[in-house]
Amino acid sequence: FSLKNKDSLNIYRSNNLSIRINLYSPKQQNQINTTLKSVKYFENRNLQYDSYYSNLILAEYYLSIRYYKIAENFIYNALEKLDKFNNDFAYEKILASMTAANILHSQLKDEEAYRLIQNYNRQIKYVNREIFSKERINFITSLYYNNNAVVGVFTDKITYKESNSNYYKALKLVPNIDMYDLHRGNTIFNIFSNKIKNSDTDSIDYYYNLLIKLQEPYLDLDF
Repeated sequence: FSLKNKDSLNIYRSNNLSIRINLYSPKQQNQINTTLKSVKYFENRNLQYDSYYSNLILAEYYLSIRYYKIAENFIYNALEKLDKFNNDFAYEKILASMTAANILHSQLKDEEAYRLIQNYNRQIKYVNREIFSKERINFITSLYYNNNAVVGVFTDKITYKESNSNYYKALKLVPNIDMYDLHRGNTIFNIFSNKIKNSDTDSIDYYYNLLIKLQEPYLDLDF
């Protein structure tokens, strides 16, 4: 409808929404090109939230294809836009901080990543619980525990035992449904890897079998 009416604002917003709704689907190049154009469009019109959204999408995309430096530029742009809202959009600030931590960890910038992960503790009390469901709040909390465990060990902020405790909390917070398979799989893999690295064989078969079970529905898919 927006394309038919040559409505640029809603073309860009619709494109972003389409990408976020289909978060784990392969991104089409025309979608990414449209998002790249939208950054300048929103910035020129001082549409800070829209600009944040576009920058977040691009950061996640470039992270997924391992263009970490480009991803870092976009995620810091996203966080800068959110900073203009003081304590508003706390949920979005946590989400962007977790993406930023993943990007920085991928570049071995773990001290910086750990500081950003702690944004969760500063912002969670401001999350609007009338807007966001318990399930969605549990998801960002799960992201926090998972990322805190990964990066905390690399920076010697937490022990192996504490990291495992964080992983278990992360796993319990998300329901066992398809839309959380990627996050659940990532957390289970981290538990499994943690055990291997520390020669901890307790329950290792259980987590290995969980990983195998999680991947089964996706083995025949052509990505």
